Amino acid sequence: MTKIRNDKVREQDALRQEKYYELHKEEINKRRRERHAEKMKAKLELVEKENPTTPTDKIQVIKKDTLVVNNKKEDDTPVVEQVKVIKIHGKNDILIEKLDKLDLNPNTKKKYIADLKRLITLNNNMELIPTIRNMSILKLIKETEQYANNTKLGLVQIILFMITNFNLVVNKKAVAETKKYFELLKSNIQQEHKAIVNEETNTIMSFTCYIDKVKTTFGEDSKMYVLTKLYDEATLRDDFVLKIVDKTPKDTNENYIVNLKSNMVLIINTYKTIQAYGQIKLKLTKALSTLIKKYIEKNNLKVGDYLFGENKLSDFVRYNNSKIGADGGISNFRKMKISEELSKGISEEERITLAEKMKHSPLVQLSYVRKLK
Repeated sequence: MTKIRNDKVREQDALRQEKYYELHKEEINKRRRERHAEKMKAKLELVEKENPTTPTDKIQVIKKDTLVVNNKKEDDTPVVEQVKVIKIHGKNDILIEKLDKLDLNPNTKKKYIADLKRLITLNNNMELIPTIRNMSILKLIKETEQYANNTKLGLVQIILFMITNFNLVVNKKAVAETKKYFELLKSNIQQEHKAIVNEETNTIMSFTCYIDKVKTTFGEDSKMYVLTKLYDEATLRDDFVLKIVDKTPKDTNENYIVNLKSNMVLIINTYKTIQAYGQIKLKLTKALSTLIKKYIEKNNLKVGDYLFGENKLSDFVRYNNSKIGADGGISNFRKMKISEELSKGISEEERITLAEKMKHSPLVQLSYVRKLK
């Protein structure tokens, strides 16, 4: 009878512990990561204490998550193959921590971390690196039906990203097969996009037609028209929270419109794909510069003000689009512009140049293509 009671108590304790963990999972995992970081710090301090003549930059994390110290003889000549090794237990949360510490665009980092967590979940929370090496995770990605090809592409991309940026030791066959499947997914996505373009109901007006509608409805001196003309020359994303300056600023934490005597200059420092393309610095045409200068004067704007206000502009565009029978917000600018340009039958080289100008890949470019009305 006592044994049955004890078993029941243990079962209830286990259920309470499980419930507590679910309610406090983030906090518990955070404490675990902090304890792990403290252990690594302690190990590093121990290595430095035992090797006082070794510069800190010689103590490093290398492949297989191992701390290595390169020792030297008294005459300062290297000792070949003589190293002190401290094992760091490689777990999935370490991969997430490493990814989180990288200097990436916040949106890119957010996507990569989400893809990595999705990958870990798909792998039933098993340690990821061994399954990358034996390609079992690649098999899971191929066979799962819960994700579309675009999502699968992100999962494979994060594997390749970690192999390269974390110096993971992965055999050549596994790397080759992963890259091969990555290219196959891109090809399949291209075919899917072509099918979307060919749908009769999936149409959009040309950007030229759209500009005329905006001009007729809102006027040439309106915020909507000036914004649309700026997007015609620089068809970026919702990146036009632009501070007005009269000279090129040293600060790179904001986006700017430089009001020079001649042509104005657009400077974009913060945007989705900055890690791939860097700072955007674009000299605007004389006609657009004149239009913006008139807009600044009419609205009594001065240096330090924001050309279109301090808020993102998609909601503003979406609201005004509803008045002219156009759908969506700023993302539609890219759809209209790309669809119009590609409808002209431009060459592959010109398509790549267009993608570069819009700061995305030629593959992403295809997702914007629609049939013109």
